[in-house]
Amino acid sequence: MKVIVGLLLAGLSVAVLADDATTDERHAKMRAKLIEKFNAADTNHDGKLTLEEAQAGLPRLAQNFSKIDTAGHGYITIDDIRMARRQHEGRPRGQHKGAADPAS
Repeated sequence: MKVIVGLLLAGLSVAVLADDATTDERHAKMRAKLIEKFNAADTNHDGKLTLEEAQAGLPRLAQNFSKIDTAGHGYITIDDIRMARRQHEGRPRGQHKGAADPAS
């Protein structure tokens, strides 16, 4: 009986590790896509998006520009977008229902 329980637990552990790897791969792809879209929208290649650049290249992100630009600089960076996404993902579901994904 102990052997069977041990095998079941080992199988669950492998399944969890496999799921974590899949999640990590998915997150890596999402990060790469975000960077690619950001760089394409950053027409002057200064590492910052103005509202105009966001409106032209990432319109859904532009809808949330003022929420992402918490410092009020008039531009956002890739780190600003990541921070906004983390804060957005940390909220209970009902608090951000209908809000656009800041990195889309």
